[in-house]
Amino acid sequence: MADGYLGGVALSILELFIGMIIAIFTIYNGIHLFDRLTKGMDEWKELKKGNLAVGVLLAAFILSLVFMIEPSITMLSDSLSSAVGLRGIALAFVIGLINILIALLFSVLVMFLTMTVFDQITTDIDEMSELKKGNVAIAILLAAVFLAVSLVVRTAIGSLLLSVNLSGLIA
Repeated sequence: MADGYLGGVALSILELFIGMIIAIFTIYNGIHLFDRLTKGMDEWKELKKGNLAVGVLLAAFILSLVFMIEPSITMLSDSLSSAVGLRGIALAFVIGLINILIALLFSVLVMFLTMTVFDQITTDIDEMSELKKGNVAIAILLAAVFLAVSLVVRTAIGSLLLSVNLSGLIA
């Protein structure tokens, strides 16, 4: 009984560590992606100036990415919890990471398409110049668009991962 308890605690600590690494990886890549989508703007320079608009939008962008990859993290956690033996845990971990990368790839694509479509729809507004000016209203609107799209799309990303079903490779 003590072995089962300690194994469960060890697995939980492993999941916590993996989750932290995934979050840091997602945030780091999200910031770099955001930088690529916002040509002509140096986000760090704007943040150092105290540009609240850029901060709000960057925060929403990061949250949106995390919302969209959440189904893959849940799948990893479930796979690790049900894995048997060291080999099973290792396979569940590798497949979980592949699922996370697939989810991140589609999340990045969704964010790129969202930004592109929104920019095409709002031809009378130059969002980047407004953000540089510190236009918080534009930042809040874009943040809401990012968050709304991510909440809707995350279910589809979860369904895609279930359809691909890499976990079937374990059996």
